[in-house]
Amino acid sequence: MYRTLTLCIALFLGLIAFAQRGTVAGTITANEGGIVQPMPFVNVAIKGTSTGGTTDLDGKFSFDADAGEHVLLVSFVGYEAVEKTITVIAGQTVNANHELKSQAIEMKTVEVVTTRRTETESAVVMETRQSEQVVNGMGREQISKGQDRTAGDVVKRIPGVTMVGDRFVMIRGLADRYNTVMLNDVIAPSMEPDRRAFSFDILPSGALDRVMVYKTGAPELPGEFAGGVIKLYTINVPSENSVKVDYSTSLRNGTTFKPFYSSQQSGTDALGFDNGLRQLPSKFPGNLYHTTPERLTAAGKSLANNWTADESSAAPDQRFGISLTKRFGQQGGRVNGGNITSINYSNTRQSYTANNQNYNVFDPSAQRSERIYDYNDNENIHQVRISALSNFSLLVGTRTKLEFRNLFTQQGTDQATLRTGKSFEEQFEVKNYAFRYQQRSIYSGQLHGEHELTTDVNKLSWTLGYGLGISKEPDFRRVRTVRDLNTTDADIPFQVIVPPGATTLDAGRFFSNMNENVMTGKVDYEHQLKGERNKVKIRVGAFVERKDRTFSARWMSFKAASSAQFDQTQIFLPLDQIFSPEHINTTDGFKLEEGTNPSDRYTAANTLLAGYVGTTINLATNTVISAGVRAEHNTQELKSATFGGARVLEQPIAQHPAFDQSFPIDLRKVASEIGLGHHSEPSRVPRIGTLRLLRFQFQQRTARK
Repeated sequence: MYRTLTLCIALFLGLIAFAQRGTVAGTITANEGGIVQPMPFVNVAIKGTSTGGTTDLDGKFSFDADAGEHVLLVSFVGYEAVEKTITVIAGQTVNANHELKSQAIEMKTVEVVTTRRTETESAVVMETRQSEQVVNGMGREQISKGQDRTAGDVVKRIPGVTMVGDRFVMIRGLADRYNTVMLNDVIAPSMEPDRRAFSFDILPSGALDRVMVYKTGAPELPGEFAGGVIKLYTINVPSENSVKVDYSTSLRNGTTFKPFYSSQQSGTDALGFDNGLRQLPSKFPGNLYHTTPERLTAAGKSLANNWTADESSAAPDQRFGISLTKRFGQQGGRVNGGNITSINYSNTRQSYTANNQNYNVFDPSAQRSERIYDYNDNENIHQVRISALSNFSLLVGTRTKLEFRNLFTQQGTDQATLRTGKSFEEQFEVKNYAFRYQQRSIYSGQLHGEHELTTDVNKLSWTLGYGLGISKEPDFRRVRTVRDLNTTDADIPFQVIVPPGATTLDAGRFFSNMNENVMTGKVDYEHQLKGERNKVKIRVGAFVERKDRTFSARWMSFKAASSAQFDQTQIFLPLDQIFSPEHINTTDGFKLEEGTNPSDRYTAANTLLAGYVGTTINLATNTVISAGVRAEHNTQELKSATFGGARVLEQPIAQHPAFDQSFPIDLRKVASEIGLGHHSEPSRVPRIGTLRLLRFQFQQRTARK
């Protein structure tokens, strides 16, 4: 009884205290360039107390305060602090809207040489709000708070972006071929031989300064995207001298200290590349179609007999990083700059089992679908990545900034797949093996300059870039073994499937190499005209890109040397014996057969020339008009051949001028003028909208053989 009475009294006193409090709410704005904008992250508090809050992205704030008269303090860096008296009435809300004014301090003329920070959350938010396109972004400050390892992990956190296989991006449901990836404002090199896509898993998250995803067109953006443009920026200007060393190790659930399978490894796999162990021998014939029986036998024996998986215990994941930052010149001096260099290394293993099932079409009479197969795939992935970044920056005076950016990444992925299960359609119990190693290298370098020709009037920026992408897949091997599905004796061996001809599936070996070189250049000029209430911004620029690529693949497999003399007992041998040198001959053993054809290699080049003109007009404080025109001329050349060897030459692909025009307008003002201003829920009316008037684009493609 005593405890119940005490609780009731406490609740009663709490209700009395709550009833004596009111709410302070409002919106904080500021006039920027003649346009009234909401101000996020502004501090609003009752002076002399800890009661207060911070404005959100729309400049709004709200907090509870004791009833009575208070002094409200509003402050934000770069603006005059404001103190205003308010009266809080219990149970009611007092509005405390305010427009900040820029802080004006009378002082002697001082030239300040510095750079704008771009990686903080507030900087990314302001860049997003001031953009004339629909854009989402994430800065290094926010990236560092998570556990993301690669650029792909970062990008997939942005709304509207989906990652496919942790490597390729999909924006608003459109696949990677419809999106463009730019690295430091130049188009990133592609790592895939048969698609125009950037592999996001090759770029570590620690190298990123910020990520911006543009979802609407603009004259300064590439015209070949339909889904979006992803801009990746690497870290650049250091703020102070520092040395930072990181090391971490982690245990992966279901993998670490568990059985792990892999194929034979080279001595440099720990550095992310193969030292030649998996490559074709140096004396291997360039073509097996017209090779003598003796040379064909010698070629088969020269290949490594590496068809089995080595079992080991998976070690913990290892990650190491070192970052060095160095400033030179006096901070704020006429000439100063800095360098930031970082090296990151990771060595990880992942093992999991995937269930793979397939069914025939539904049978209405039996009311079921018959299973085709039921497989369990034991995937073992060992990945090593080394990335090195070195960026130099130089500030000359107050109007010139030069940057030299360098990024190199080396990644090696060793994957072993062990498949077990049942094929109901073929009535087989299966044990299949696949061993795949991929080695990818990427280098991106840019020399960038920014020049403010006249303060707050016109500026010029330019970029020269070079990109290199290398992708190798040496000795991708696959082999299948089967036995009767109804076998009850566990000692009955599996038999290797011997193909009748060359294939990449049964006892097949696949080799490929791809090299891509990209050279780019761009220049942008911006000029501003300011009046008392209106402002006009004019932008012009040009972009040129030359991309050259070569790709070649070669594949072959073992088959019976002679159908009449072949020794059938060999197909029951263990995998480490069946393709050993003593079983490779031209009579009762195995021989190699090549399947490579002229369509397995190509040489391609792409030349892109682009120019644009854009303008933005700010009319008073209500309307912003943005329009632009971009013209692109794209020529693509492809030299290859058909399966039968007929020469194929494709040129050109010409993309004609595209016109894109948009008008961002103040929809709240429009809503009030047509009678919606007193809606019971005015927050549902957006403040800024975009009215797209016209977009025209035409492509023409011609091809000849």
